[in-house]
Amino acid sequence: MRICAFVIFFSMGAQALDFGLSFPPVSDTVQRQFTAGHLQALQVSHIRFAEDWTFREPSPGVFNWGPLDARFAWAEANHVTVLLTLQSRGPDWACGIRNDQSCVYQSEGDFRNFVRSLLQRYSDKIDKIQFGNEWNTTFHYIGTATDYLRFNNILYDEVRIESPSTEVVLGGLSTGAMTILSGCSGRLDEVCDDGDLLNRQEIGSFCSENYPKFIDRVRTVLDQARYDVLDIHLYDDAENWADHLEAFREIAPDKPILVSEFGGPNIFCEDSDPEYQAERLEVYLTALCQSEEIEEAYFFKLVERGDGSAHERSGLIDGDLNLKPAYSVFQNRANYCIEQGVDRSTWLLR
Repeated sequence: MRICAFVIFFSMGAQALDFGLSFPPVSDTVQRQFTAGHLQALQVSHIRFAEDWTFREPSPGVFNWGPLDARFAWAEANHVTVLLTLQSRGPDWACGIRNDQSCVYQSEGDFRNFVRSLLQRYSDKIDKIQFGNEWNTTFHYIGTATDYLRFNNILYDEVRIESPSTEVVLGGLSTGAMTILSGCSGRLDEVCDDGDLLNRQEIGSFCSENYPKFIDRVRTVLDQARYDVLDIHLYDDAENWADHLEAFREIAPDKPILVSEFGGPNIFCEDSDPEYQAERLEVYLTALCQSEEIEEAYFFKLVERGDGSAHERSGLIDGDLNLKPAYSVFQNRANYCIEQGVDRSTWLLR
């Protein structure tokens, strides 16, 4: 779901707000050199990248740490802090039921051993860590809420033992979930769902059919998960983010919030030309700077790729590696926060 109705309403905030980049290219030496140059140009010192157990332990007890060693060595050399997303996929030998995005592990012990090995190796190098992504849908996490809790809580327990300085971030709640929370609580008059506008009556019909199952899964995880920081995704509907956050806080505990993905436009609901994207990014940055709730926000993403998703054109750099107008907007993001009275002194590379 995406929102097409626009009403900005945020409280003024004064806390330091850090910005980062979600999933910049870091797979090999060439990509890391490319990304390092842009991190310096954009004055970004926080990145998020993913780790996949599938590649790290292809056979039980046989680890391939080389690629991850190289990424963390690069991050340390470039004074970059890492939010590591442990994808909920896994090697064939460890998986039970599965889809392309995830699986339910057959053995808690095998997963615990992988997590413990990872944390022991990189305990001084991981700023934040999370298990899975957009767990509110079975598309992104095929298991039940109880399944997700088992493995999230194993991660939390191991972090407290092996890397106590690392914060555990609850896997990101999707932008669709934030929209459902707002829409089904009566806060939205209009929703854009894959290009189709839904009015309040149609939103109500959707909620009657889908909300009970959705909220049961979300509440179960929020009530029983162990973590330090909440993670949400906010994409192209900045004018509704205050409503999303208000609805979210009605069911979520009072813990710090970071946004591990924000960006746009939504190609199914909006224009997608580069100039329009830059204009909208100004709106996103202003909304984030006004929020009292959000402490850290990661832009999605540095380089775009045509993958058919709603936000495939949200990159600051296009597929031919040309800088887009949005690049300069993000580069000058301090201006939008200074206008809101927010201290940006923490942005500079450390």
